[in-house]
Amino acid sequence: VENVPLALILLYLFEISVSSKVAVHFFGSWLVLCRLLHAWGMSKYKGANYPRLIGAQGTFLLLSIISMVAFISFLLPS
Repeated sequence: VENVPLALILLYLFEISVSSKVAVHFFGSWLVLCRLLHAWGMSKYKGANYPRLIGAQGTFLLLSIISMVAFISFLLPS
């Protein structure tokens, strides 16, 4: 199952709910970096490897953090 569409939707919702453009750029850059690491690990090495692991787990961590921040900003509007 691909996580990038969900990450992009969450990033968009984060962008319209939080006014910090620096945070949006940080999370977007983090997503690109994680996906590049994952792709590099898939193309360079066979089987399980650290770039692939770091890329996949970084994406999951990013999804979790954006989800928590969006949920907290929904509960505590400014």
